[in-house]
Amino acid sequence: MAQNIEYQHRENMSRAYNLYSVLRDFYKYAKHKKMRHIGKFISEKFTDSDYIYNKNKLEEAYEIASKYLIFTKKTCKDANVIGSINENMKYIKRIIDLFRELIINNNLNKLRYEMKLELKEIELFENDINSLP
Repeated sequence: MAQNIEYQHRENMSRAYNLYSVLRDFYKYAKHKKMRHIGKFISEKFTDSDYIYNKNKLEEAYEIASKYLIFTKKTCKDANVIGSINENMKYIKRIIDLFRELIINNNLNKLRYEMKLELKEIELFENDINSLP
């Protein structure tokens, strides 16, 4: 069971990041083209069935992450592993909210916020790498 749920979690994290990447890239494209209604432009790229499919997959990903967290807390006491799964759950939740706000309400705020977080993470990573001997 452990390997299966861990595999599903890993696949779901990849799916969530890929969806975010598509949304981010549409945003960057629209901004580069100086489009006026970027949220509407992006939301029109997704049909109703696309939205429902991706929303359901994200919600399923959150449920699997929750099960994985419970299983890990019972079998592993490593705080780093548990913390990572917790952070993954927060990320999935943010992507669910971002996707809903963008596709349903054409609201870009959560996408912009996620993009800022991504840039901060990249900066932190680069600082860590540059500080290595």
